[in-house]
Amino acid sequence: ETAYRALWDEWREGAAPRLHRLYAAGDHAAAASLAHRLLARDPAHVEALHVLGALAYAAGDPAAAAALLARAPEQADILSDLGVMQRAQGNPVGAEQTLRRALALEPDLLPALGNLGNVLLDQGRTAEAEAVLSRAVEQAPDEAWLRRSLALVLLARQDAAGAEPQLRRALALAPDDAEVHETLGALLSQSGRPVEAAQHHLAALPGLKDKPRCLSNLAIALQMQARHAETEQCYRHAL
Repeated sequence: ETAYRALWDEWREGAAPRLHRLYAAGDHAAAASLAHRLLARDPAHVEALHVLGALAYAAGDPAAAAALLARAPEQADILSDLGVMQRAQGNPVGAEQTLRRALALEPDLLPALGNLGNVLLDQGRTAEAEAVLSRAVEQAPDEAWLRRSLALVLLARQDAAGAEPQLRRALALAPDDAEVHETLGALLSQSGRPVEAAQHHLAALPGLKDKPRCLSNLAIALQMQARHAETEQCYRHAL
């Protein structure tokens, strides 16, 4: 009965829409099961490869994710995600090439633009990164992650005065964004405002995967306030 109901639901809803709905709803086991069934029928099924790639990437295996997406026919959104996975593998040159292929197919694809800016920054090409990310922010001014990426480029170019408004606008758009809090905290420490910096690092900590880096930055802000016992605790926690 369960098998027949699944077949009925797929027929009624459509396999690809059902796959995306299951993935978006967080039912990853059901999404993976359906994706594997679709690949058994069609080894180049675009949606199935895309979802399985996203699941592998979320599970911390960017190499497996990239291998899945590389099997799919070329589409701008898939190439954009593939570029992200190549970057996660430490291959910024390959990621740049893939993202540019995505933009050749769809010149205004926002994720590809933003991620291309990040890859250019990885390579120290800050002028190019700033141009790409400024274009992306102009295209989508309410995307907090793009503003943070642009702020990171400005910080790399020693333009803290230009980076701070981008980060504050990003926080206004996404008040709980841990990475924006952390970046703003680091900027505030560097510009001699350790009390506010510590507040932003504390706000960032619960939502970050890389907690040691944030704890180290928090320790610096506390040390600047001569709060030495708390500074030591932060460094020990980071270690």
